[in-house]
Amino acid sequence: MSCQAEGVTEFILQKRDVPDLFRAVRKGTLEPVYRWTLADDKIAAAKGISIYSAEIYLASQLERLMALPLATQSDLKNWESERGEVEQTIREKFPRFEPSDDYWHFICDADIRLRDGEYRDRQHKLIAEYITILRERSRW
Repeated sequence: MSCQAEGVTEFILQKRDVPDLFRAVRKGTLEPVYRWTLADDKIAAAKGISIYSAEIYLASQLERLMALPLATQSDLKNWESERGEVEQTIREKFPRFEPSDDYWHFICDADIRLRDGEYRDRQHKLIAEYITILRERSRW
């Protein structure tokens, strides 16, 4: 059974056509979403699509951003450039992904973290917790 824009459709899955997928069905280790390649009403190939790649990407990028130096105006300019690349990737590759409020504060408050070490430490703690949540979601 396959849910599609046109409705629910039934396709044939034969072990000889797609042995890895057939094995995953039997073991219950399927990705939650697949892109099918069909030949008539038979599945000829399938590609698992991770719906959690935004979480994995963002967690790794937040770790990288937190590790960047932020002690001078030059560091701030570099940090904001790096942040811009992360934001652009999120918008382009994961347009439906909604980061948390803590994320938005973190990416917008680099200038405050530059001036206020206590604020930086609080934000880093919140972002570290958010990274943990993102990584847990990616395992679902």
